[in-house]
Amino acid sequence: AEDLLKQLMGMQDGELFSSNHIEPIERPEMRPVDWNLERSMQIALENRPEIWNAELMIESSEILRKQAKNRRLPQLDLEARVAQNDRALEYSEANEGTVNGDGQVWSVGIVGSGPIMNRSAKGSYRAAELRLQQDEQRMLKLQQDVMLDVRMALRQAISSEVLVESTSDDDTISFPV
Repeated sequence: AEDLLKQLMGMQDGELFSSNHIEPIERPEMRPVDWNLERSMQIALENRPEIWNAELMIESSEILRKQAKNRRLPQLDLEARVAQNDRALEYSEANEGTVNGDGQVWSVGIVGSGPIMNRSAKGSYRAAELRLQQDEQRMLKLQQDVMLDVRMALRQAISSEVLVESTSDDDTISFPV
């Protein structure tokens, strides 16, 4: 613990830890702690940045999957066009017709297209589905890793608490440096 504190405080002699000893002024106060595994796991799963990143990856994969699914569907477009032109034998007369609005051309139409044997769109959709499944599996693995980290940290904290309680009962125990 002393070496860790020295490292955190930057107490070094060159590249080695300082030979100075850290002596506590007072004994630490022992307060009972409520070790709640479920609450600790919930907090860890809500606050870990890698979980946030995995959630964003799943959302992105879901959007890409929907986009790939839409590419497999038929397309129906409504088109409208307006053009201004006029015909005349002389240049000045053609400009007058354009300025006056004589010669307007309007067209409205519906254009439809449908994928026939669209292997590319089907392949993109399948790849997007697999990417989404992979991201979901990564999320599950990541959640399990976080829960394992929490369990191990909680067990270490409980063990440390027991060790502190047992050593505080007997002040004669000393540890070599």
